[in-house]
Amino acid sequence: MRLSIALGLMAVLLLALAPAATYGAITTPYQPSTTANLAPGVRYENGTLVAHSHTHHVNVVSVDMDRDELNVRLSAANGVATNVAFVTDQAGDYTTDEREVVATINGSTFFYLNAPDGAPIGGTGQGLNVSDGELINAGAPVAGTSQLLAFGVDGNDVPMIGSPTFGMDLSLPGNVQHAVHRINQRRNESEVVLYTPRYDSRTWTNDAGVEYVIEGFDLPLAVSGTHSGTVVAVNPDGNTPIDAGQVVLSVADGAAAPFASLAVGDVIELNLSIDPAWSNVVDSVGGRNPLVADGQDVTPKRGGYHPRSAVGIRADGSLVMLTADDGNVDSSGGMTLPEMASLMVSLGAVDAVNLDGGQSTQMAVRHPWQNEVSLVSGLQTPPGELRPVVNALQVVVEGAPGPDSDPPEVSSPDVSISAGKAGKQTASIGVAWSATDASTVSDTDVEMQVGSGSWNHVSIGSPAASAASILVPYGSGFRVRVRATDEWGNVSQWVESERLRLTLYDDGHAAVRRGGGWTRKSSSKAIGGAFRQSAATGAWMELAYQGLQVALISQVGPRKGPAHVSLNGQSPVTVPTTASAADVRRIVFVSPLAPASGARTIRATNAGTPATPLFDVDAFLVLRPAQ
Repeated sequence: MRLSIALGLMAVLLLALAPAATYGAITTPYQPSTTANLAPGVRYENGTLVAHSHTHHVNVVSVDMDRDELNVRLSAANGVATNVAFVTDQAGDYTTDEREVVATINGSTFFYLNAPDGAPIGGTGQGLNVSDGELINAGAPVAGTSQLLAFGVDGNDVPMIGSPTFGMDLSLPGNVQHAVHRINQRRNESEVVLYTPRYDSRTWTNDAGVEYVIEGFDLPLAVSGTHSGTVVAVNPDGNTPIDAGQVVLSVADGAAAPFASLAVGDVIELNLSIDPAWSNVVDSVGGRNPLVADGQDVTPKRGGYHPRSAVGIRADGSLVMLTADDGNVDSSGGMTLPEMASLMVSLGAVDAVNLDGGQSTQMAVRHPWQNEVSLVSGLQTPPGELRPVVNALQVVVEGAPGPDSDPPEVSSPDVSISAGKAGKQTASIGVAWSATDASTVSDTDVEMQVGSGSWNHVSIGSPAASAASILVPYGSGFRVRVRATDEWGNVSQWVESERLRLTLYDDGHAAVRRGGGWTRKSSSKAIGGAFRQSAATGAWMELAYQGLQVALISQVGPRKGPAHVSLNGQSPVTVPTTASAADVRRIVFVSPLAPASGARTIRATNAGTPATPLFDVDAFLVLRPAQ
């Protein structure tokens, strides 16, 4: 890649100087096509949307900031503020046996940087860039403002987006006060810049200024604090070496007057200050444009079509990092800022900021089966067009062992008749299973097949549920299957129940015997349009059956009394059917599950009282293996 250093261009200006665009809108909303868990609390998805007749490839990483083992940090290319490297290389440099970078996205805009002889060095990040508590860069892309748009994470892993006011003030001998315009950024005319050892081995400045080597500052620099140091050398030729424990104050000729008498042995003081809300920031990245604030689009209506990278914060404190590109890096490709804001809001962001874009747009993720991150964005970008960058946001799993590669173990689902209200054509069954894993089960899928039809999804409410209730038609064979996914994205095989059937025996069925006086009552609400009612204590109804489980369907109400229900002639249990309000088709008794083999009987006997003499039988229901 050829660097346009002599012209003083920076990556951000490549976007700003693009031709004006006619802003389109998202005509086909974003739809994810694939999703995967990269680690516990880190989920990746990709998909497409259509805007201004272009199909855009969207990559999204969501991060649960409440996970103790997760850390979102800013990397500096090769650990040096002036270097550039692809996000994949920066992730590889930080990954060790004790920590894994599982997702990363490019960071701040940057100025290109040349040595005094014109040789390309790399670049310097713009805005407020902090890595692991160390101030890497500070300074606005355009001089004259002390408010620096940034995304940050504080020491309590709380994310934030804002434009904190950052003060950099010098106290010189003679009570002379002067501002520092930049820290670890390229020096421009009439500016005062401070360089620390994190910048590089030297300042890479020309001789249009004077540089003062200072010892005594508390290094590495944090975002706030007061430092006192002594001038140990003065260099009027520029390109001063920066040794360990030293900083270099570089004063351009246009700002030299207040520093004219500064000499070796003089003591100077630096005071760094930042808005209180940002005083505990541990990592931050300079933003290019605001996108969303309090859930509203706050974009400047400019910027043209470009590949975009952005980071946002949802209302629950989780992060969303995304890239969007369509394979073009010129002014015809990518998305507008309003389109990017709309996409962020659709993903739940209440605050969001645009990062460096264009040829810098890069996202890389590491799936559990991979050893390192690989690019997922920019795959349509022509070879050689992707730009190495000065820094990157990284999602890191700290202190965790290697990814769990084993899927959850899922038990065969147990199926039983559920108490409650039966339908005329269906009844509810309960399905229960267990799913265990070395990490945590994060998702469960349940499906049911009726007859030889297709498998249909069953809603279970909670992703990690271990039970579900399903409506099943009478008389049809059915089976249920379950699979589980763990936090690392490992998916178990489907585990199926045996094929079962719910067989209904209406009160008039030939297999149903009765004695002691029953009256048939017509009712449009009853199964089959009628039910049997007894007012005589001791009246009984009986079914001989084979199956796993049997249930009794009755009516309940104010004058309905208790019944004695026995299985296979054993001691009966008392089943109440009295209720304050009348109701029909109530499953008032369900037997325990038993082996399917062997003949069984169920007998229900009226045990009414003078006040509650009535007992109704609508039907018996048997759960049995389907033949």
